[in-house]
Amino acid sequence: RLTGKKNNPAAQRSRNAGRNGSKSKNLRLRQFQHRRPFEIAEKGLRGSFIKMKILIGMPAKDSWGGPARCEPPFVSALEKLGLSVETSDYVYGDKEKPTPLSGRIRRVLKTAFRFRRLLRRKDFDVIHLNSAFDARTVLRDSVSLFIMRPGKTKVFIKLHGSDIESFRSLPRYRILMWYLNRKADAFGVLSNEELAAFDRFGFDRNRFFLVKNAITFENPAIFDSPRPL
Repeated sequence: RLTGKKNNPAAQRSRNAGRNGSKSKNLRLRQFQHRRPFEIAEKGLRGSFIKMKILIGMPAKDSWGGPARCEPPFVSALEKLGLSVETSDYVYGDKEKPTPLSGRIRRVLKTAFRFRRLLRRKDFDVIHLNSAFDARTVLRDSVSLFIMRPGKTKVFIKLHGSDIESFRSLPRYRILMWYLNRKADAFGVLSNEELAAFDRFGFDRNRFFLVKNAITFENPAIFDSPRPL
């Protein structure tokens, strides 16, 4: 009986190894579940975790400014890394012909409902919106996310410029600002100065990521173009 199954040293070591292996597996699972969602996305790029499905709101091709130039290469890079990427216009920036207020309102509502249909049709992991952070864009993005209802889909807003300090003199817009802050899971900013400004305003620094924009000029003559970049 002293060498029976209950007191057998070899059997005991086997049981301990099984328990330790189970504990280790559970610990790794808990660590994975508690990672910040965009750290998981970063790991996904290396193929360590999952193939992510991303919906990206793109600037219109005829929009002025850098986003219309830097975002298409970004999408191509994600696709080359094996991620599932779907894009749809999420208008950012001005165009050659100014849009009247009524047209802007119709455009925002039309875009928001289009994204809502896309989110219902497919189970996306992340929705990536290209935007900015001022009174006008905060109003647009707040209304858009209210209509979209992203649910479990993580919301990442890449800010191509921000003016957070202006909200100190815009108390009515602060309600929308904090609503947007609650709806978005993370923000991308372009500089440490922007990051410090949001930090001074009370935003959670852990939800901000520094991103770098890059533009490839295939035609050097573009520098002579009168069209703003």
